[in-house]
Amino acid sequence: MRRRVKSIIAVLLAGTLMLGPVGAGVAATSGTTAPPQIQDQINGSDSSAPTVNLDGQKLSFDVSPRIENGRTLVPLRAIFEALGATIEWDDTSKTVTAVKGSTNIKLTIDQAMAYKNGNEVKLDVAAKIVNSRTLVPLRFVSEAIGATVNWDETTRLITITGDTTSSTSITDLQSTLNTYLEDVGSDYFDDSGIDASCSLSGSKSSLVYTVTFDFSDAYDYDILTDLSQATIKSFVNVFKYQVSSAISGTDYKNASISGTIKDQNNSGYYVTISGSSCTFSWDESETDLSDIADDLEDTFSDAGDDYFSDESIAVTVGLSGDEDDLAYTVKLDFDDADSYDNLTDLSESDIDSFLDDVVSELTDAIDGTDYEEADVIGKLIDNDTSSYYVKDNGSTYTYSWDFSLSDVRDTLYDDFEDAGDTYFEDDGIATTISLSGDEDDLVCTIRLDFDDASDYDELSDLSESDMESFLEEVMDQISDEIEDTDYEDADITGKLVDNNDSSLYAEYDGSDFTYSWD
Repeated sequence: MRRRVKSIIAVLLAGTLMLGPVGAGVAATSGTTAPPQIQDQINGSDSSAPTVNLDGQKLSFDVSPRIENGRTLVPLRAIFEALGATIEWDDTSKTVTAVKGSTNIKLTIDQAMAYKNGNEVKLDVAAKIVNSRTLVPLRFVSEAIGATVNWDETTRLITITGDTTSSTSITDLQSTLNTYLEDVGSDYFDDSGIDASCSLSGSKSSLVYTVTFDFSDAYDYDILTDLSQATIKSFVNVFKYQVSSAISGTDYKNASISGTIKDQNNSGYYVTISGSSCTFSWDESETDLSDIADDLEDTFSDAGDDYFSDESIAVTVGLSGDEDDLAYTVKLDFDDADSYDNLTDLSESDIDSFLDDVVSELTDAIDGTDYEEADVIGKLIDNDTSSYYVKDNGSTYTYSWDFSLSDVRDTLYDDFEDAGDTYFEDDGIATTISLSGDEDDLVCTIRLDFDDASDYDELSDLSESDMESFLEEVMDQISDEIEDTDYEDADITGKLVDNNDSSLYAEYDGSDFTYSWD
């Protein structure tokens, strides 16, 4: 399954942006000292960092605010995100661009000239990098965004008040989403003749999108049902991410998201999206899978005699999944067996032959159906002792009674050998994987080598969203592999490391991602 993620958020800065200085032009309020006095009374030799409150909430910074030439500087990223702005970083020019609604701000490191909506603004103190963090003047940043800044000399408290969300409208969001859909035909379905448009409706608590496909000029497809359901799901996953990114920092940031995909010329064909599920109007997958499972059970009803020379071993077959992934479950019952007591008594070579034939028969059965592109995995289980099983991950068989972490590692290496091409569209990126730990904690370390990469020099060049997708897939695979083993309750963490520079890494603790350069 092809993964194409259109990143809509530029790479966040390695450092965080700082608040602009408190200075002239800010009206004094009760209990405060007027800004001109601030410049005289606060100087660079004062080592006591001021406190910054935004709309009554104290802001936390990983680098303390500092005062230079009577101007307060704070970490960039923290203040802009708190104020509801999105940011982009151009590493070549060392320029940060912040956008909130119709306001566009540009600052360049060590340059005393900033820009608001293209107009020059002279700064008393330029943005700078301190301890690998980007700091910017508090007053300029805050007031350019539309906030009000006040200083209380007695408590050394800087108070910022103002709207912290974007004024983006549903119409603006809809326009943004339609931009993403301009090349949807070629990007997802290899047919540039497919057109798509998006409409958006709802409120701050709930948004509903409708993507309408038009096949009038398509080359290879006539209607929505001609598209692979697996590819449609891949598109839906990326589009939901694009919707979430578009509403981030706006009044709609907390809205629930649902949607529908429609065929412009065939209203009876549609896909309903709710949460992580997709429901296809033409889908009869449950009946189809049940029929296939019944056929498999008939085919292998004499497996006991045919493969293990014991006709009293009973066989049952189950099948579950969707157009992306299919899982078979074969259970062997030894209650009436003549020669064996449980699954571990069988020859592993006989088990391998049996499962090879099951997979072959299943592959033939799904050929020409909606499931023909599905990845097939499965499990052979002892009906009376579920801890005895053989797991098929699609390439190798793993036996629960001689399970080891090295088996999981080898499986991960096989499954993610082409991760450079699959996740980052660069087959020159080499991948190595290690797995260590115990029944309580497992740690997966993935090293990416960029020596032969075509488009990237180091780990920090990769899109953070692509890295997160990759790490989540690896963690999910590990969870599947250790199911029903001594490791099934272990906490799993992952680390993605630059093979040539170990100081560059991304970590995933099972819920959050952290980046060494962020």
